[in-house]
Amino acid sequence: MNTLDQSSTSIGWFHFTLGAQMLFDSLSLSKSDSIVIYDQKISTLSDSLKNVLASDAAGTNYELKNSINQEIAQAKDVRKKIVDRKKKSEWSLLLGATVSPQADLHGRETRVVSNFRYFDSQATQTLVRDTILYKVGAQGTVVLPLEAGVGFTLRKGNKLQFGVDYSFQQWEKFEFLSEPDSLFNSWKIAVGGQYIPNDRAVGGYRNFVAYRLGFHYEQTYLNVGTSKINEIGVSLGFGFPIRKAGTYIHLAIEADQRGSTKVNPIEERFLKFTLGFTINDRWFIKPKYD
Repeated sequence: MNTLDQSSTSIGWFHFTLGAQMLFDSLSLSKSDSIVIYDQKISTLSDSLKNVLASDAAGTNYELKNSINQEIAQAKDVRKKIVDRKKKSEWSLLLGATVSPQADLHGRETRVVSNFRYFDSQATQTLVRDTILYKVGAQGTVVLPLEAGVGFTLRKGNKLQFGVDYSFQQWEKFEFLSEPDSLFNSWKIAVGGQYIPNDRAVGGYRNFVAYRLGFHYEQTYLNVGTSKINEIGVSLGFGFPIRKAGTYIHLAIEADQRGSTKVNPIEERFLKFTLGFTINDRWFIKPKYD
């Protein structure tokens, strides 16, 4: 006697994630003297332009207004170049956080369990003998538990980056069609960094290559009996620039281990290889001059 178990489940409702981030950089916290000088110059020129506009009711003093406007535009352009240059060597700190509140989704299940036998000797056709279970449109709740995470990235210009992320999720509160499961709460911490020797160098291709290193450790929601299954991994990556095109080719290799035979019967070891591309918009801009 053979048994056939057929089931389908539909799940729907709203689930969302909220996030926030804040950037602190040494340039905005403490402006350089050169930027302060140009801010004062722009402010003075703007006041002068307002006075000219207020006193020239007839609107005849075109040359003076145009002259002041040009000086303001030149001062703003120089200030922007100073800011761009400073950003390439200044420190910045980016803080971020995300949260996904617990979501109670609406679920509906259809399940049919029956006994059957094969109708022909080739076992290609079946004949249902009896229906054991017939359940259509049974409703229940699928609980997706709370998930939250925090992290930061510390950057020194384009040369050095270092970041840490931490996240957790309350899988012990997970339910599928109003039935609880034997899952553990999970959490993960990831640490990574990137180093570019000198992206402002005149020559030497190695100065522009991005060298990356990462590490992560995770307590997964899976278990064998009462033993938790954890995962640990390390990654090594490179970013190879195509300078004229403003494009990067990304290569990475990651070695991971999930579980350990020292504490449970499951142990997996695997490698991941990643190839990616970052294409700059300049690829799609038609030059004015050939």
